[in-house]
Amino acid sequence: MRTVVLLAVVLSTLLGGCSALDAPRRLQVVVAPHPDDDLLGIAAVDDDDFTVWVVGTQGESTGYCEPDLLRPSVTSLGEWPVPTPAGRQSAECRTARLASWLGFHRDLSDRQGSDAFGAETGQLPELQEVPAQELGIGAVPRSTDTEEQASPILYSVGADAALVAFDGGDGNLTADEVEYMVTWVLAQRGALLPELDLSRIIGASYFNDPSRVVATPDCRRELCTGNRAFADYPHPDHLAVSSALAQNDFGALEGNLVATWPRPMAITYRHALDEDTYCSLMCESPDDTGVPVGLMQSWYGWLAFPGDHWPQTEVPVQAGNGRALIMSRQQAFLSYYGAWNRVAP
Repeated sequence: MRTVVLLAVVLSTLLGGCSALDAPRRLQVVVAPHPDDDLLGIAAVDDDDFTVWVVGTQGESTGYCEPDLLRPSVTSLGEWPVPTPAGRQSAECRTARLASWLGFHRDLSDRQGSDAFGAETGQLPELQEVPAQELGIGAVPRSTDTEEQASPILYSVGADAALVAFDGGDGNLTADEVEYMVTWVLAQRGALLPELDLSRIIGASYFNDPSRVVATPDCRRELCTGNRAFADYPHPDHLAVSSALAQNDFGALEGNLVATWPRPMAITYRHALDEDTYCSLMCESPDDTGVPVGLMQSWYGWLAFPGDHWPQTEVPVQAGNGRALIMSRQQAFLSYYGAWNRVAP
C-alpha cells in the first residue's frame, strides 16, 4: 500500500544488479493498541511482504459498549456488533471488538486476493490460542495490574498474513508488554509463522499530547509527544506502543516506523494511500448490498456513532467539534533503527 519509493531502495536495487521484482519476500509486523487502529499504520505496509497484524488489547474499555451509546447511526451501518456489548469491560464487549477486527481483516485479505484466513463467506476467521509464557524479555501482557493469570495469546495464520491478539488491558498497556508482544511474534518464525527476514515493524499508534509540548523537542533522542497543530490524541496505550518501538531495536532491516504527525522530512517518512485504496477503507457510499464500501465504516462504524461514521481526512487534524480526525490518507512515521533510521542516535 506504500506509494513512496525511497531513494535508498532504488540505489540498493541498482547497485545490486537486480530488479525490484526479484526482491525476496520478507515479514513485517504492524502493532496496533486496539482492534480498530490498524489504519493508522496501513500506508507504510508493503503488499509484497507477509504481514503480521498484532493488536495489544481487546478494546474492552470503549464507551461505545455502554447501552446509552450503543444505538444505530444516522447513516447506514454495515455490521452491528455481535454479540451485543453489555457495557465496558464486559465479556460481550471484548468479543464484539475482536469480531469486528476479524471481520475487517477477513474482508481486507479477500479484497487483496488472498485466502481470508480460511474463513468462508459469512464466517469469521477462527482464532487458535496458546498460553502466554515468560520470555525473559519485556512483561507478559495482563489486562489488569492485579491479574495473576495472563490471558492466552490468540492467533490465526493465512497465506499472506497472520492475526495475533494479546490482552494487555485497554487503558493499561505498557511499553514492556509491547516489547514482549513483538519478541513473541518474532520467535514464531519457523513455527507458527513462515521463516522470513524481518523487513520493518510499524506502530499503528498515532499519539499526540499537546500538553506535553516542550520548547526544544529532540525526536532524535526521545519520542516527541506533543504538537498543537495536529490532532490531539493522548491515549496511553498508543504511547505504550510508540515508546516500545522507539526504545527497542528488534533487528528489522528497515527499522521501526512509528506513526506521528507530519513534521520535517529530515526526521520522518511520508506514506500515502492512493484515493481508491483510501476509499475502500473509509468511504461511506454503499455497495450493491447497501453496506458502506469502506471496511473501516462497515466493521468499525459502531465505534463512531451516533452521528456519522469515521470522518475522512488528508492529515491528522482536530475538527471544529473537538473530535480528533486521525484516520488520515497521508501518514507520517518516525523511523528508529535499521537502514532507514532518521531518529535514533
